Amino acid sequence: MENRLKQVQDLRDKIHSELVQEATVRSCVDGNSSDGVLRLKLPYVLQDGREVDSICCESGLLLGNDKVIRYRDVILEDLVQIHNLFASKQYSFELNPIV
Repeated sequence: MENRLKQVQDLRDKIHSELVQEATVRSCVDGNSSDGVLRLKLPYVLQDGREVDSICCESGLLLGNDKVIRYRDVILEDLVQIHNLFASKQYSFELNPIV
């Protein structure tokens, strides 16, 4: 049982890492900037009802309705679906507006 929990945590960590890399590293290379967000074409609705609509390119944080959604609060099934959306490039890069 303990080994299974370790495997699940390792998988969560790997998915989290890949999402952050997609947002921070690849956006900087592809868009020549990390001052923005990767905005999903359609928001993803988590099983708890909250929506994920983007990832911050500076921090790699998940965002929904302009609020941070903690990775640890997202169940693995949702995290896998979000990962699949970003891995299949179902997003666009939006530069942060100058305020």
